[in-house]
Formats: sequence, structure tokens, C-alpha cells
Amino acid sequence: MEKKLLEFVPDPKCGKGAKISRILERCRVMIHFSCIHCFYTAPFFAFLIGCTKSNPVYAMLLDIYNFELYHGLIVNLVLRVVGGLGVGIGGMIMFSTIGTCLLLAAYCINCLNVWTLFLEPIEGKNGEMRLRGGLLFQNSVKMFNILKIMTFVESNMFREMMMPCAHHIFAVFFSTVSFVYFLKELSPHNPNGISVFVVILSVIVIAMITIMEVYAICFVAEAAIGSKIWIRQMKGWHGTDKYNRKVLHSLLPNSINIEFVTSLDSLRNGIEMKYFLTYVTRVSDTAITFLMMGG
Repeated sequence: MEKKLLEFVPDPKCGKGAKISRILERCRVMIHFSCIHCFYTAPFFAFLIGCTKSNPVYAMLLDIYNFELYHGLIVNLVLRVVGGLGVGIGGMIMFSTIGTCLLLAAYCINCLNVWTLFLEPIEGKNGEMRLRGGLLFQNSVKMFNILKIMTFVESNMFREMMMPCAHHIFAVFFSTVSFVYFLKELSPHNPNGISVFVVILSVIVIAMITIMEVYAICFVAEAAIGSKIWIRQMKGWHGTDKYNRKVLHSLLPNSINIEFVTSLDSLRNGIEMKYFLTYVTRVSDTAITFLMMGG
């Protein structure tokens, strides 16, 4: 698709501009961070958790037969390591799947963001508005519509995969659980003292889930806002031409819908930033309610 978009640009080697370069760098950093976490950090922490008494299989075996009492430290360590390897391998498979889905979604969102910014008119040397790379109006509209088709294809694909569309459910659940554990560890009423491991793990989970939500909501919202800005700028620039005005009035903002429920507002305006505030509010309210109920 990107090759097709480049075919519309008369000067593909034109300067991208500082704004696009910043966006590309930000996307690159966040993708690298997500890859490191999904493919390396998360499986390692899963292995560590599997080596502790929190491993449900280990707890079940210990409840059936107290090998810690009768067989000493070596058998205990072997069983813990074996349990850790099992949990680590399972975690590696799970997080690798999540990471692959995340990378696919991130690429689509980044592509929409960057190309939408590329289409925005800029001010030329003489103070006149122009498009990057010597783009013509007709070609810019074609590129905008290609991005629109991409959003439909990606939205349908994510709905078939189901997991990307359930990002909000997973995000609220895991963030709430991690936030509850984090607050419990820092509570002055904690009888066992602060566990550094639990605190660090909770912070990592919350950070990773928040990054996922930033991608799924904020970056998609940025693309929708960029589309609105492009349509508004092009109307101001080409609105005097009757045909161009009709073409621009027929366009709607581009937005990848990674939600199960699609409203008329989201179809018309795309995903907005307020969805991220909904995530933050639900996590904080649920965690505080759970703690107040004595959970």
C-alpha cells in the first residue's frame, strides 16, 4: 500500500519535515519498547513468577504432598524451576501472540498517522500553501481515500481477530488488578511489608497496558484529528472550486476502529481522546471501590 501511495508523489525524496520526523521517532521508540517487553521482559517475569510459591501448580502439589518438609531444599528447587519453565514457556507463547497482534495494529496506526501528516498542506517559500512532494489536489484526495480503504480493511481484520477489539476489556482488567496490588503493597496496613518484586511487576504491567491504550486510542485519535485538519485546510484552499468543494464535503475523517461497539459519532468523527480518559477513570474507580470493599 505504501508503494502505491509513493507512486502518487512526484518527488518521493522530498523532505518529510520536523513534525513527521518526531512522530516517526516516537513510534520507533514505543514499538521497540513494546517488542522488548512482549518478547523478552514479560516471559522472563512469567518464569520468575512460576518459580515462586504463587505458581498454582506448585501450590496444588504442595497441598497434596508436603515435599518441602520430607525431601529438603534440592527437590523443592527442582520443582520450582520446572514450574517456572512451564509458566515461562506458556507466557512466552501468550505474550508473543499479543506482541504480534500489537505490532500489526501499531504498524497500521503509525502508517495512518504518518501519511495523514504527510498530506497536510505546508507553507511554501512565498507564503503560499503547497503539498509536500509536489502533490496535486487530485492525487492527495486519492491518497486520502486509499488510507480510508486501509482503515476499513484493518478494522474488519481486527474484528475477526477479536483480541485487538477487546483491548479495552483486557486493559481495564489487568491495570485494575495491578493497581490494586500496587496500592496494597504501599498500604501502611500491609502485614507482610512491601514486596519490591510485586511493586515493580505492577508498575511494568500498568506501563505496558497504558502504552497499548495510547496506541489504540490516542494515536488513532491523532490520525482522526489530522484528517479533520487536512479536510478543513483543503476546504479553505480549494473551496472556491465547485467540484473540489463537493469532493471535500464528501470526505470523512480516517480512523481505525478497534472497538466492538461502533457508534454514529465514532463513524463520523473517529476515535477521540476522551476514550483514554474513560480507561483511566474506570481503572482508578474500580481499584478504589475494590479496596474500600476490603478486597
